[in-house]
Amino acid sequence: ERLKTILIGLQMWRESIFLGNGLGVFLAKSPESFNKYIVIHSTPIWILAEFGILGFTLLIGEAYYIIHKLYKDIFNDYTNKILIMNICTFCIFSAVHEIFYQRIFWLFLGLCLSKSNLRESNLSSNQNTKKDINLLLQSKKTK
Repeated sequence: ERLKTILIGLQMWRESIFLGNGLGVFLAKSPESFNKYIVIHSTPIWILAEFGILGFTLLIGEAYYIIHKLYKDIFNDYTNKILIMNICTFCIFSAVHEIFYQRIFWLFLGLCLSKSNLRESNLSSNQNTKKDINLLLQSKKTK
């Protein structure tokens, strides 16, 4: 059944390579092949079948963005290494499972996004604090 969903998903993708067939088309047509509603058991194949190359490119771009943000500070923060390893694990897991229906994936994605943005906000606030201190010192020197 899993393999059949993947093969039908690939067939759907070949029908509309660039834009895909549209969100929910596989689920709506699944009773024709399976006598029940079922999802494609592979996240990349599901994205290709329903969103095409365009949607798949956006998904890969999002993953790249998160990994790039975490990798910038990988040598100073061990948690970034752990998050990147977990992202790789989710990517492998998603090859044979529909991971977007799993709550743990969304919780983990939120953790990665907050972690990647936390470092930037800390740097920004540190730079602003340094500027404020320098301005204060300069104003005291002129008085």
